[in-house]
Amino acid sequence: MSTTLSNRYLVDLPEWRALSAPMINTSSAPFGTNGAVMAPDMRCRDYASPYVFFNFTSSNVLSSYNFKLDAWHYLTSLGVGGTYGTGSTSVFCPSLGPSGTISGVAATTRSVTLSTALPASVLQNSMANRGDALGYIVRIIGNAAGSSGKIEERRVIANTSGTTPTIYFDKALSFTPIAGDRYEFLSGSVLFLNVGTVAPGIFRRFDILTYAATASLATTNLPATIAQTHNQLIALDEQYVPHDRNPGEGYLVGAATYDTIGDFSKGCLTATAATATNITGQASAGDAGVFTNQFRNYQIRIVEDTGNPLAVGQRRRITTHTAGPSPIYTVATWTSTPSATCKFVIENDTDKVIGFLGGTVTIYNYNITANTWDTTTWSNGRGAAFGGSGLTFHSFGISPDPVIGSNVKHSSIVSFRGSSAVCDILDIAGGTNGLWTNSINTIWTGSSGADQFIGSEYAYFAYNPHTQGGRFMYTALGTTANYTTQRMYIRFDAHSLSWSKVAGPKVLQGFTQMTGTCFAHCPVFQDGNTKIAFYNTPRIMGTGEYYQLMLTF
Repeated sequence: MSTTLSNRYLVDLPEWRALSAPMINTSSAPFGTNGAVMAPDMRCRDYASPYVFFNFTSSNVLSSYNFKLDAWHYLTSLGVGGTYGTGSTSVFCPSLGPSGTISGVAATTRSVTLSTALPASVLQNSMANRGDALGYIVRIIGNAAGSSGKIEERRVIANTSGTTPTIYFDKALSFTPIAGDRYEFLSGSVLFLNVGTVAPGIFRRFDILTYAATASLATTNLPATIAQTHNQLIALDEQYVPHDRNPGEGYLVGAATYDTIGDFSKGCLTATAATATNITGQASAGDAGVFTNQFRNYQIRIVEDTGNPLAVGQRRRITTHTAGPSPIYTVATWTSTPSATCKFVIENDTDKVIGFLGGTVTIYNYNITANTWDTTTWSNGRGAAFGGSGLTFHSFGISPDPVIGSNVKHSSIVSFRGSSAVCDILDIAGGTNGLWTNSINTIWTGSSGADQFIGSEYAYFAYNPHTQGGRFMYTALGTTANYTTQRMYIRFDAHSLSWSKVAGPKVLQGFTQMTGTCFAHCPVFQDGNTKIAFYNTPRIMGTGEYYQLMLTF
């Protein structure tokens, strides 16, 4: 049964509350000047990791905050190279978990044994508690020759130790996996990029499932020096979906269903035709109303194909597509052509991480599978260089305007240059390499707001994709003047491209100026169809409190 909320404007005013656990911080420098970076998991429905991972005092010290238990932890050493300081950045990639094939040993509807080794050894039953008494989620893909042609997700309730453990599920699969079927853990990873001269180790990955730092990642095609101003990574992850969808469902609701964790079904699309380089969507409902190229540069993932099990689990980037009904999606050649009635979802291209690096208009793209950087995937035509204390977010949670040519799109990446209300927007579906709309003068509701950004810098910011229609990004202004005049916390509406003040920070006095990369995050509570998001943010430099604002209005 869903939780019932009755919050109303004026009657129930938004209030800050101090969380009980003091932050881990041994530095006397303001947040951001010493490179503090936080990597939150922005998924919903308990897919999200209960931990927010961050570096604060050292490039080699990884810590975390458990927002369910309100507890801070020191975790492990990362061995990240480069210089740790202002401009160091990180990003959580939900789909970047261990994956591979399973063996035929101990394969039942309630258990499988891995044949592809994990990045590091795990302890007995360590997969059964990720930090909130819930097991990690694993996706089982029946795509071996003669297998089921299905994908199902389960939580792990037990596991043996080692690098190729046997894992046990919370409930039975509808099929018995066979040797050669695949597994994908939806546990996620954190990518860290330091500043300074680019050298091996400056870009590293931390695997959440095994709590292991992996080998140094590629740096070729990055600039020779990562500027110590401001840098930001954006994960285009398939698990990030609109506010009214659940991870794995994609952006459109179809007529078919397939099984997943919990007691609900996911709507997916049913193909009406397929060739080696395309797939045709539904004649009615589902994707029958898409605009031409509305989902260009997104991906198609085959989620069920009993006619050709080898096709299940394949992902292909959409290069172009027609408008509905029966839209035709053109993709790179399938390894195994799906059957004409396969089931699929349209999601973010999970293989891409976009890098906005300080002092340049160049947009860097990291390809996860290939472990390569390039500067050609996305258009480099933004209006001005990404500046100090700039901020960028992908409005994937928004409800798009159903009008052709509307500016309200979940394909928009909004990028503020820093210390200014002027932004540039990259529409990732707007062209072969995306399309920039530059020098947008955003507005203030209720006032001209001419003084709001004078001499100020952004400090803490977090996008809320879960509630309020997925419209708002919350942030703070980074000068003492803004704190003392009660203008610290504001929010940006990606629908109307406007700013407004929120919840006066009376309990948050005592700030000093913030610069560089600082952090906040928006955890979400979900009970049935009821979702409540929160904006969590630190208070002062040095060891300090962590505050929370409920975002229900």
